[in-house]
Amino acid sequence: MNLARAPGRTARVNCELDAYQRPTCFHARRAVVALGFAKAGAVLSALEHLSGVRGTKIGSSLEWQQQCIVGFGLPVEETTVDAASIAQAQPIGSTVHGWASRPRPERVTLRGNYCRVEPLDPTRHHRDLYAAYSEDTGGRIWTYMLAGPFKDATAYQRHVIESSASDDPLHFAVVEVACGRACGTLALMRADPENGVIEVGHVAFSSRGQRTRLSTEAQYLLMEYVFDYLGYRRYEWKCDCLNAPSRCTAHRLGFQFEGVFRQAMVYKGRNRDTAWFSIIDTDWPAVQAALKSWLSPENFDTSGTQRRTLAAIRNFSVS
Repeated sequence: MNLARAPGRTARVNCELDAYQRPTCFHARRAVVALGFAKAGAVLSALEHLSGVRGTKIGSSLEWQQQCIVGFGLPVEETTVDAASIAQAQPIGSTVHGWASRPRPERVTLRGNYCRVEPLDPTRHHRDLYAAYSEDTGGRIWTYMLAGPFKDATAYQRHVIESSASDDPLHFAVVEVACGRACGTLALMRADPENGVIEVGHVAFSSRGQRTRLSTEAQYLLMEYVFDYLGYRRYEWKCDCLNAPSRCTAHRLGFQFEGVFRQAMVYKGRNRDTAWFSIIDTDWPAVQAALKSWLSPENFDTSGTQRRTLAAIRNFSVS
């Protein structure tokens, strides 16, 4: 809160203080309630502000400041404010114990029941992929992609050659186990090993791969690789905010919407406002359990129709 913009609330707090007495825990609590704060760091910020308003020297001892926090009903041991930050009235984030930089993703092959995620190879994959994408005669698959559409197989082959040589983005092909043909691609990109952050992107599936067990399993295999094998803390999904299918897919898979970065990019001569989504390591166990349950053979009848949606499974586990 910007205290300078709330003169009415400041005056309301001022009346609680005696300019010649050190504020008590009671005063601190009344002041903070009036300001609407709910965090330990904000409590101290309020007290610091009050000392400036009235010229009162607020007690600086760590013990007294901790008492003020406790007086407001916030046990010191449950806050994320340590001794140094209490002295400076600055809240800080929780400690990440034993953190070390994570390895970069490698050209690995990930095997599932319905698909295989393997490094993109122009020799083995470009024909299958071009044929699969050509099923989309209207070219809608490329509308929100940075690349494409491609005028012919040669142009697409050049694209695959360039993409396969990249380390970031690191491109993968998705191969259908049943027929052995590639029907989609995705990539791990913008890897930040020092902070444990990585993004999945360049997601493109043919019409036969979209909204299927195959595409869901491909996403699951990459998530599992990132969280369980590489040990990253944050897995991101970003898309044009106008790309409704991509946004729906992110929600369905368990990503949390975080907001829109306005005018984040210009591509194909158009503005892109980018919608941000993420799964963090503490989300992953629940996301993983729901995906595994949905992908289990027991969740599909003999015709391949799902018995329960992923949303229903997730809602059931929450309840």
